Amino acid sequence: MILLTTIDRFVSTTAEVRYRSFSQLKVAYRVAPIVIIVSLLSSTHMLVFYGSYPSCTAQSGTYAIIYSVHLTIWTGILPNGLILSFSFLTFRNVVKQNSV
Repeated sequence: MILLTTIDRFVSTTAEVRYRSFSQLKVAYRVAPIVIIVSLLSSTHMLVFYGSYPSCTAQSGTYAIIYSVHLTIWTGILPNGLILSFSFLTFRNVVKQNSV
């Protein structure tokens, strides 16, 4: 959700009206459930490939490697990289608007 906030700040500071129109509450009401559904669906593999006995851990072998890569990208690199990118773009938009 922080990523969506960062994207909203970028969209609201852009000079193009077409993009600024996405910075509305009705768009947020539509996007939030989509994000929740995608997040839930991206975790469904754990229902199948996680062992519950003797402890709740990922199965060893190929799935453990795939899960580690998935976890690193999905929760580490992707959100932080996108937040950093949209923050930079927002900063650039604000500087550009103040210099005009």
